[in-house]
Amino acid sequence: MTRPIYYEMAPGDWGGGEHCGLVVEPASKARAALWCGRGVSPQERWPDGYAKLPRHPYQFTDAYETPRLLILPRKSGKAPNDCFFYSGLWFISRRFKEAIEEIDPGACDIRPAETIMPDGAPGPEYYICSVTRMLEAKNVVDVERSEGLQIVQLPMGPPAYQMPSFSDIEFKALPNAIRFFRVAEFGQRVFCDFDTKNCLQAGKFKGVHYSRMGKR
Repeated sequence: MTRPIYYEMAPGDWGGGEHCGLVVEPASKARAALWCGRGVSPQERWPDGYAKLPRHPYQFTDAYETPRLLILPRKSGKAPNDCFFYSGLWFISRRFKEAIEEIDPGACDIRPAETIMPDGAPGPEYYICSVTRMLEAKNVVDVERSEGLQIVQLPMGPPAYQMPSFSDIEFKALPNAIRFFRVAEFGQRVFCDFDTKNCLQAGKFKGVHYSRMGKR
């Protein structure tokens, strides 16, 4: 039986100038929460306790406010990337939005972002995106095939699955409908399947990198 192949998705880093060209402007308290790296749930990382679903840190809260993005032209004159990573979220182009909605319409919460240029003129169309499909490690991780995985039983609550930099994690085969997902115990990381990676690479989207899981 062929083993399933999954990838960690790592969008481009945040920053200005040549590398990215986007900056979050903290014009209000809610926007400042994003700016300070608190993700989409600034009050509590896990509302019901560590790794307890269905609520989790990457769902937009009632305090959510449309982020304002200041678009900084790149020195090379090239267009900004299609996807940027920021505090567990993505800022994505319209083209990338349409692609991921077609591939897996139930995986993400995508909302418009306000964009402006340095001279105050409206900027290009961008969206804020959170992958909200959250799965539990016990249902996803193939413990027997994984190498370097550390499972620590906490005094209270579920075990903590720790993924050191030297580890090599294998996932179980997931239903075909699941293309994008997070794992509750793996923090900000976002994963996709083999076909999704190939589809996005064929679309030549800029700013997304893929690291294969379980390649040993």
